[in-house]
Amino acid sequence: MTTVLKTFLAAFMLLGIYFSGLKDQKKDFQVKSHAFLYKFDFKHYTNRPDLILTDYVLVNKRGDTTFTSFYNQMKRDSISSLRKMSSQERFDNRVNSLPYYIKTIKTKSTFTAKVADQNFKYVEQLKFKWNITDSIRKINSYTCQLATTKYAGRSWNVWFTKDIPMDVGPYKFKGLPGCIVEMEDSNNIFKYSLVAFKEKKVVRLEHFPSFSKKSLKVTTRKDFNTHQQAYQALSFDERMAYLSRGQAGLIQGEFKSEDGEVDFNSKSLDEMDDYQFIEIDHIE
Repeated sequence: MTTVLKTFLAAFMLLGIYFSGLKDQKKDFQVKSHAFLYKFDFKHYTNRPDLILTDYVLVNKRGDTTFTSFYNQMKRDSISSLRKMSSQERFDNRVNSLPYYIKTIKTKSTFTAKVADQNFKYVEQLKFKWNITDSIRKINSYTCQLATTKYAGRSWNVWFTKDIPMDVGPYKFKGLPGCIVEMEDSNNIFKYSLVAFKEKKVVRLEHFPSFSKKSLKVTTRKDFNTHQQAYQALSFDERMAYLSRGQAGLIQGEFKSEDGEVDFNSKSLDEMDDYQFIEIDHIE
């Protein structure tokens, strides 16, 4: 076990910082609460398939509700809700370049994320079609069964266990008769691995106030993904021009740089190949 992973696990077992500011959240002790920590390995750049980056995803669960985010993202929001963060703290808790929050109640999923200077929100009804196979393997101490599914343009191989009889998994994935222990897309770009879970008296299932107070632009999943990829494809100068545009919203076809020469939608989505994205079904 690496030193970095040991550090994450130690912090995860404490998790005290996550539950600050929860005085207004009802404590339902009849429904058990759990926190799940997933290791997220991903090949972020298409032109560097040898480079594998690692992050950690936290999934809080109580009853039929889950709240999912990157570990460092929630940690930073927790600190910021109490006091101003130091530069060192911001450096030590660097956030994934494509951050998000996902709150799911049964099959209704609310996705929120920030792109540039704008917060976005869309609602999605999750309808995973699972093919549960007879394949069995041991992962750590768990007896796991293989299931496959397709979502947002990618095929996934998923190992779940009935040893943890809870419908829970990373990102938006759910609907299996047990906890997802490991999953990977068919192109071996994204991989999630369960590294720890713990029963808690209370878990955070809402945004921190610092995020909730900001206006959210309601959009659709397809429009959000298109906008996010378009923004990621911009050069540094193009991003600065976009941030100084003086208005919020999605990148529009008529939007150009101040000199009128750069059309930020001139690049087709299939040319935006610097980053790998989990969802790709909007690309035509």
